Amino acid sequence: MAVMNSRQNTDGYNVKDYVANADDLCKRMSTDYHASMNLAAKYPGRVKMIFYEDLKTDTDVKVQKLYLFLGMHYNASKVDALNDNKVMAPSKDSMGIADIQKKDNAHWWRLNMPFEQYTRFYLTCRGILRVFNITYLTSEKQLRDTDVNDMYLPEHLLI
Repeated sequence: MAVMNSRQNTDGYNVKDYVANADDLCKRMSTDYHASMNLAAKYPGRVKMIFYEDLKTDTDVKVQKLYLFLGMHYNASKVDALNDNKVMAPSKDSMGIADIQKKDNAHWWRLNMPFEQYTRFYLTCRGILRVFNITYLTSEKQLRDTDVNDMYLPEHLLI
């Protein structure tokens, strides 16, 4: 959802056919997921698929786990860099978004994406979104309430 919202609100993306764009994005997500799972099966314990939303939850602990997974020495300064949210320049039509992004870059889209677009995206991509256990928010009120969790990643996709 966040990627589609970014494409809608960042200069440089020409999104004329929203459903076709959503379908293309979800096909890529599905391809990436299946390729990752195939690699993980071929190389057990050596492949991880990482979700930004998971990484941004308790970042210090997650990065420590990733360093351990990679067999590297933990470097706390890298965590500081991850916690410094960088935001893309918004388009002229969405100038207030940068402040929202800096506060919560993993979920800012929920305060900005029109509910109709959210619904169209979810319905277009529901197959892969169900694999990732993305919550279907049934009302604009739920969409805007960031206390309602928008994803419950399956255990095998958590860091």
